[in-house]
Amino acid sequence: MNSTKSPNTSLESIQTLPENAPIQSAVIGGASGIGEGIARKLAEIGHRVIIGDKNWERGRQIASELPNAFFVPVDVLEPTSLEFFVEQMRNQGKGYLTHVISTAGRATPPEVAAEKNPGKNPLYALTDQEVLASIHLNLWGTINVVKYLGPLLNNAPQDNRSVCLTSSINPRGFGLPVYSATKAGIEGLVMSMATPYGRDGIRINAIVPGSTRTPLTEAEGMNFEEVKKTNPLGRYNLPEDMAEVVRMLVTCKAMTGKCIIVDSGQIDYRGSDRYAPPAKQNDGQSLRL
Repeated sequence: MNSTKSPNTSLESIQTLPENAPIQSAVIGGASGIGEGIARKLAEIGHRVIIGDKNWERGRQIASELPNAFFVPVDVLEPTSLEFFVEQMRNQGKGYLTHVISTAGRATPPEVAAEKNPGKNPLYALTDQEVLASIHLNLWGTINVVKYLGPLLNNAPQDNRSVCLTSSINPRGFGLPVYSATKAGIEGLVMSMATPYGRDGIRINAIVPGSTRTPLTEAEGMNFEEVKKTNPLGRYNLPEDMAEVVRMLVTCKAMTGKCIIVDSGQIDYRGSDRYAPPAKQNDGQSLRL
């Protein structure tokens, strides 16, 4: 969907807020996986959490389980949906956000399938439409979150305001070429926005997750035992690991323009075939299929 309309987030009709107004954190993609872990962690430390996601049922359920939270449906690829989110922040959130966290995105199914076929170049296996789908979801969708929700940070009464995006270790040599390119783009967005945001006292950072066990990566068939074998800590990552780093990023006033790797040392031990099927036994010899 093409749109040249700018987000309407002016201060008009927004009341002056007391300094002790609640810290409000929007977690886009907060209905599952890493986003859910972040939403729960921020609620635990006292934030009022606004969960934005396409999954109505799961988003409402998580919001109902948190002490001070509400759910707003949002599609990061639809400007009208993001405008609705902003309007709901006016209606339910007094027109401001203290922190914007975006975890929305994924390696698209065609690209994951191409990665599992060692006989083909994974980029050549994708159609133009499949390439664009990944770029739209992971890069354009993230840019949309910053463009539409970022201005709400200017209305917050708190002086510690931030944006936290989600990249990946993939651009550092872990396959999925289009997905990797979009995540590298997100890191470029973080570094290029640090200065203009800094003029307004706003910080912007990103987490860079390694292979993380979530319902999505389980459904993709990621081989977590293989991940564990090639990580120096002998473990795969969990949403709670990412949430702890986001907690640090939203509280530390000295952090901006940074992309923080959270991977249990995975990038130092390349060679893990994360999508390899579990090894099978044959005449006492272990074979990888």
